[in-house]
Amino acid sequence: MDLYQHQYDFSVNQVVKKWRTLTANDSILLKQEFDTLRKMDEKRITIATNPINKSKNRYPLIYPYDEHFCRVSLKKKINNQTNDDSDYINASIIRCILPDQITTASTSRIFYAAQGPTEQTIDDFIEMIVEQQITVIVMLSFSYDPLTCIYAVS
Repeated sequence: MDLYQHQYDFSVNQVVKKWRTLTANDSILLKQEFDTLRKMDEKRITIATNPINKSKNRYPLIYPYDEHFCRVSLKKKINNQTNDDSDYINASIIRCILPDQITTASTSRIFYAAQGPTEQTIDDFIEMIVEQQITVIVMLSFSYDPLTCIYAVS
């Protein structure tokens, strides 16, 4: 069995058993697990919480991790081609390795998860689409929200 194959295989019964354990006794173990995860996350989100980047986050508690393999960095910003010194955008790279094959990063499925852009970040959002050569955008939101609409309504 190769390294990635079946790494996360588990049965429905195992999930149900784990859930029952975590939610027993007023969910004390579940709360402890979330507290542990939150503390771990605080060390991994320093770029997003940097004061120069805070205004680029639509939601105050949803941040991408700092690690280079999962954070999108805007290239024009890195090359200092804009007035803004930060290469930050609230977006993460998600690489998907198919269950029965291991592929290289260049041939694996790559998805981007991002917050809907704000008026301040729409240019960065479009720049990310162009730089990363994103061809399909799926927006999980209300069908019409004038505050987050990124396409022409008429």
